[in-house]
Amino acid sequence: MRLLYLMPGNVTGGPLGAGEILRRRRILEQWADPNVTVEVWDLPDGPLSIESPEDEARCVAPMLERVVEAERSGFDAVLVGCFGDPGVEVAGQRVSIPVLGPAQTSFYQAALLGTRFTILTVVSGVVPIMQRLVKRHEMERWLASIRVIGTGVLALACDRTRTQRVLLEQGSRAIQED
Repeated sequence: MRLLYLMPGNVTGGPLGAGEILRRRRILEQWADPNVTVEVWDLPDGPLSIESPEDEARCVAPMLERVVEAERSGFDAVLVGCFGDPGVEVAGQRVSIPVLGPAQTSFYQAALLGTRFTILTVVSGVVPIMQRLVKRHEMERWLASIRVIGTGVLALACDRTRTQRVLLEQGSRAIQED
């Protein structure tokens, strides 16, 4: 099986560079079954990060081109590497292979494991995207809250210690308060 992990932004053109593509591929290869071949692509024409509905809109057209290219290249599935699931729904209609997003799959997994879940996201500009996804997947009754950590996508990897601390703090608050 061939799996494409498609990052819907211009990762190689950003501060993390091509090393981020390699880092993610190594992680995915460790998690994947030995019979699964994983490739990681980004979008040279996409935004550097997706932190607003505008960024999301900018990435969809080039993402659709890459999904069609993936199907023609013999990939069996595409996993979109952004929790906003940009273009997942329309891409799934454009090709015959599965196109999955981490928000969609995480929502359903969280609902199976518990009675409520909280979304931890990067910046306030992403909140409308999360609200729309929750509604699209009819997960409103399971959503406890959406919490913003106040760190942009590109800054997450710059200070991993701070990122982990803020995520842990917000996650703990969600457990206690939500």
